[in-house]
Amino acid sequence: MNRMSTTANALLAMSASLLLAACSDNDTQVTLDADPQVSIDLPDVLLNADGPDISQVRPTIQLSNGVNLSMTRIGVGNSWTGTANVVAGRAYTATVVWVERYDGQNLPLAELTQQLEVSNDGEVTIISTSAYSTDIDSDSDGVSNLQERQDGTEPLDGDPPVTDPSGGDSTPDNVDVVVPRIAAEDAPKINGRDVTVDDQGALTGQWATAVQTDSSGAPLYIGNLMIDIHGEADEGGALRRWAALHDGTYLYIMVLVDDNDQRQRDSGSQLTQDDSLEFFIDGDNSKGSQYDDNDFHRILPVSLEGNVTQPAFSGAVAGPSSSTAALDFTFVTGPGAGPAGLRTARFKQDIYELQIELASAGIDVDEPFGFELQVNDDDDGGGRDTKWGWKHPAGNGSNVDGTMNNPSLMGTLKLE
Repeated sequence: MNRMSTTANALLAMSASLLLAACSDNDTQVTLDADPQVSIDLPDVLLNADGPDISQVRPTIQLSNGVNLSMTRIGVGNSWTGTANVVAGRAYTATVVWVERYDGQNLPLAELTQQLEVSNDGEVTIISTSAYSTDIDSDSDGVSNLQERQDGTEPLDGDPPVTDPSGGDSTPDNVDVVVPRIAAEDAPKINGRDVTVDDQGALTGQWATAVQTDSSGAPLYIGNLMIDIHGEADEGGALRRWAALHDGTYLYIMVLVDDNDQRQRDSGSQLTQDDSLEFFIDGDNSKGSQYDDNDFHRILPVSLEGNVTQPAFSGAVAGPSSSTAALDFTFVTGPGAGPAGLRTARFKQDIYELQIELASAGIDVDEPFGFELQVNDDDDGGGRDTKWGWKHPAGNGSNVDGTMNNPSLMGTLKLE
């Protein structure tokens, strides 16, 4: 019996990997620190296997209460981190499945289960952990998925998309991001503050359980350079990124922008020419070439710091093709209130936090919907210098700005 415990509050914000003890001395999967912030490592059975594309392998973790954990890769290595809420006085089973993104599907390669108990005073005890099993055969041909990947044979044979052994359906092929669900009482405060990260850059605190990677494991960077007047062509990537949660009623979005303490608000109602955030929603995921009644586009200006008088246009404005239907949302920006900047630590990153009512956006909690985020950057006043998109393709030397008129360019999200 493998027992491990930690003391926490009655409602624990506990790293996913705390649930996952090492199952053997030579296949260590977990490291712990004092927070407890922990990580899960790719097991040796996959790390040493020929065949699977390790860059496309990621962990999926589900608790017996139906909660799926959002996992984030630490840097470019083979370690992942994530968090989950567990309640005092309850027992849980955690199922870990390592999947490879293969032929547009999540192909399960190895799995384990773990039993744990949470005492009334918040002590978590790991009762038992199984060894990793690789006996997963999606096409029922008598050869495991891992063996077929090692042999170079076809592990699916054209069968329908596989399901996770953890009990949940695999991410549909056309879904870019699955947004984790939280209880309403655990929703983040929309105040433009309280956004924190750990030493690896993963979100902690009230945004710790937010999704921070897409279905392939790639970070949610707003890093595709769409417009470059005289800006930062070589500075995309992690300088602009986003995360998301939902509680069944609201979608919560957080965006971090590292602008090196440079922000401008001098273009009146032309918010796209100043530092601003644009969000786009296609409520029914129709992905038409023109906007319809549930296709929305809003432009959110950054706030200015301190007691500086704000411009007359300090609220959001609708994009030129947006639906005129009512969209219920609130937003707050926190200029220079985020974690230390990536380029210059003494300049903190800007925060945008949003709360969007799902029903008003025409979003069905059980169906995919279109979504996009774009950031405008103005460093020296006048017109903007650059524009960056999450899903919109980069211009590659040309200036492009298509989503404002064409909803089909949005990405696709689904609520957990």
